[in-house]
Amino acid sequence: MEAYRHSNSEVNQLKFVIRVMQVAALCISIFLAILSFVHLADLIYSASLVGVTAMMPTIFGTGLFLVSLLFEGWLALDINKIGEHAALMAIAVLLLLTAGLMIAPVTIASSLLGLNLLSLFIITIARLI
Repeated sequence: MEAYRHSNSEVNQLKFVIRVMQVAALCISIFLAILSFVHLADLIYSASLVGVTAMMPTIFGTGLFLVSLLFEGWLALDINKIGEHAALMAIAVLLLLTAGLMIAPVTIASSLLGLNLLSLFIITIARLI
């Protein structure tokens, strides 16, 4: 029995689909990072008016979300250059972090976290194809 061989056009189409998925995930991550940065700036301004200690958990949670979005954007671009175990471990950590931020009321609206989950889902599918 001879194994099924993909033609060059099929391989090129698959590479194109993977690249589109990576760009979509990167665009979502950049959009969320911009919104998170604006929200963080607003929180810092509000904390300067009200008091820093009352808003410290929210500032920390939003900063953590911003850092995870930057890492997620990098991961979206380089997901196929990373080893399989390392890529899936990084995605699992980001999923757990996003789930933790959904439970803890210290970050921005849950609709943005839903978009983050969509981005992670796209990255995972792009890796597993």
